[in-house]
Amino acid sequence: MALKQFLLTSAAISVMTAMPLSATAETAAKEEPARSADDFDAAHGGWSYSGEFEAGWRSFIQRPPRSATPWVSPTSPFGGGDRNNRSKFEEYGRIAPGLYAEYLRVTLQTKDGTYWNELRADNIGNNNQRYVFDFSKAGEHYFTASWDQIPHLYTNSALSIWSGVGTSNLTTSVAIPGSTLTPLATGSTAAQRQAMTNALAGRAGLIDVGIQRNKGTAFYRWTPDPNWDFKASYSNEKREGTQVSGVYLGGSPAATNAQQMQVPRPIDDTTQIGKLTGQYFGPTPWGGHYNVQAGGGFSLYDNSFNSFTVQNPFYDAGNPRLFSPAARVSLMPSNQAYNASITSGIDLPFKTRWNSTFQYTTMRQNDPFIPFTVNPSITTFALPASSLNGEVNTLLYNTVATTQWTPEFKTTTRYRYYDNDNQTPELLMPNYVVEDTSTTGIASGVPRRALSMSYTKQNAAAEIQWRPERWVTLGGSAAWEQWDRSRRDADVTNEFIGRLTADFRIHDIATLRTSGQYSERRYNNYSGQQMSLDTYYLASNTGTSFLMRKFDMANRDQLKASAFLDISGPSGSVFRDFVVSPTAGLRFDDYPDDPRFFGLRKTHTWNAGIDATYTFAPGNWIQASYLYETYDRFQVGSGTITNGVNPAVTFPAVSDAFTSNTHEKVNTIILSSNIELVPGVVDLKLAYSLSWSNEDWDYGPFAAYPLQNNGIGYSPFPTVSTNYQRVDASLKHTIDPSIVAKLGWTGEVYVRARYIWERNSVDNWQQDLMSPYLYLVDTTLARMIDMGATNPNYDAQYVQVSLNAKW
Repeated sequence: MALKQFLLTSAAISVMTAMPLSATAETAAKEEPARSADDFDAAHGGWSYSGEFEAGWRSFIQRPPRSATPWVSPTSPFGGGDRNNRSKFEEYGRIAPGLYAEYLRVTLQTKDGTYWNELRADNIGNNNQRYVFDFSKAGEHYFTASWDQIPHLYTNSALSIWSGVGTSNLTTSVAIPGSTLTPLATGSTAAQRQAMTNALAGRAGLIDVGIQRNKGTAFYRWTPDPNWDFKASYSNEKREGTQVSGVYLGGSPAATNAQQMQVPRPIDDTTQIGKLTGQYFGPTPWGGHYNVQAGGGFSLYDNSFNSFTVQNPFYDAGNPRLFSPAARVSLMPSNQAYNASITSGIDLPFKTRWNSTFQYTTMRQNDPFIPFTVNPSITTFALPASSLNGEVNTLLYNTVATTQWTPEFKTTTRYRYYDNDNQTPELLMPNYVVEDTSTTGIASGVPRRALSMSYTKQNAAAEIQWRPERWVTLGGSAAWEQWDRSRRDADVTNEFIGRLTADFRIHDIATLRTSGQYSERRYNNYSGQQMSLDTYYLASNTGTSFLMRKFDMANRDQLKASAFLDISGPSGSVFRDFVVSPTAGLRFDDYPDDPRFFGLRKTHTWNAGIDATYTFAPGNWIQASYLYETYDRFQVGSGTITNGVNPAVTFPAVSDAFTSNTHEKVNTIILSSNIELVPGVVDLKLAYSLSWSNEDWDYGPFAAYPLQNNGIGYSPFPTVSTNYQRVDASLKHTIDPSIVAKLGWTGEVYVRARYIWERNSVDNWQQDLMSPYLYLVDTTLARMIDMGATNPNYDAQYVQVSLNAKW
């Protein structure tokens, strides 16, 4: 990869330095002796060159350390230490000291505009670099090729006990027999926790966890004449790296067998996408136009790993059925999808335009099944099939008709039909292995069927727009959406939606845009029991709550509204360059099912803000904005559920229940300005942004149900707070053109100095104690090994000096 970056950087610099420093290069190009070139120049007026590049030097005043481990440890049982690290700061690209090349653009075109070529590059030589080449012959050929690196760094502060990171086989030197640790239900002793500490000591090393994407794309368009248009595109994206993944061994009962750990899951896959379309435009006999487009495409996903194995640090040779020597985790299988589509549009009488799309897609997945387990101490059973033979076919039809009845009145009707037909065989698993440590199935009365879920979704809508006066536009629509599902809890849901809009223009002073929408979704039948019967063949299944309502299928009342006002001073007044834009919006989702049902009961969010800009001279302005957002969620759950044996029982017994309220408030302030200290010569830009949020999460009783354990040890969760700040100041000095000319350069040159300060501070109880020594905090998790990976805090200050030149 380093060699590839060096070659690409060298090539880009070579192209840049080959550009002329003056007009003499253009003259030399015209004097090429080849006759064909002379003829070409005469026909198109010769060539013109232009370009721009910016490169500079970055120096840190305060750079976050590469990694930090502020979590709980044997020597720091409550955490502490410096939490700053580079993970979040460089999440989407390396920000390193020293020389950097930020931007390059090189353009070559004929003077008559017929032929055009351009090369653009961003972040040259960095791990988020991007290169784009464009070519066109006006009115006929258009071509674009690009190569893009897209990093996503999750953490460089993960503590890992694993060897073979990035491969499908993770091993460890940590060994502590699981039977020597007290079962989770009764906690663990200090001596047992010390034994685990000793087993981990000196065996955890820092690793990076993240994904690097390398994506290449090509696009070509050919328009041989005004009636035909052909397009072809192809992309190839390669992902490599790791992600944090949880691994659970132990099966049932969890109180005696559970072994939990986090591991770096390997990522090595490739996605290819191709598309080809052809379109014809023609006139209709009645003076309108029509178009027909046909095309197809494919998507190919190839995963180098269909699974990965993890050596179990709690392996116990005395009881290998429960404390397996290893665990195997399946990964996303390779798959393919192919589609074909026809799109048409036609102008009809009465100023009507009708567009329709028909698309058929078929998806396949047939990777061989992996064995039930890698535990040699468990008797395995024959798989019900050698592979999935997965097949899903989708059919889409979409049509829209728009009629402009009068200059003031317009209507639009829409209909969409989407059928997702899952033809994958439903396999019955009479016997299977759970988490590589136990078997279950017919012998224990729990067979399992893999369900093939299908659905059909239909949408219909009618919309009107009326403009009775030039300063007002009114609109309204009525819509319907239906989901018809198979092998899901709810069979059919219908949602009816009404929407109103009103836009006003008050002279040249203000513009107001408003909208409001209300909808109700209702299911015909909801049966968690039937879902359990289809899957487990049991009338009673203690692993499934028949009271639970999944939020995407539950009854829902939804209200959405938004308003935007843009106010500027009237022409000729002192306020003509002052613009104020207040805005507000809300979305209230309520789930009005029977009060006895569990799940998400409401989610309310609303926001309000204001943006103000004042331009006090050409090129001089100041801008300020503030946005407030709030989120309010309420849900009901239970820690223990006993379902009724009789399928006719609608409400199984629940021994405890609780409510959970989540309240989050987010405030964002942005201040910025641009001041021309010396017009046309020195510009100063200043920007400051501040975002802070608080999330409170409580826990309380629900209805007449008791709290779990009678509420012993209950307390609200600590507040989760996030604070992000950024200061960005830059000073730009444009070099005197006469000095630039004396140096032999043709074009604009400027020097920019920039100062940036960023701070991200997060207090989150869910992350602060996530360490490899989590058992020190919660003694019931005696067999938990964590990577302590999440740490989003950083504090950074740096300065940059760059040179930008255009020609």
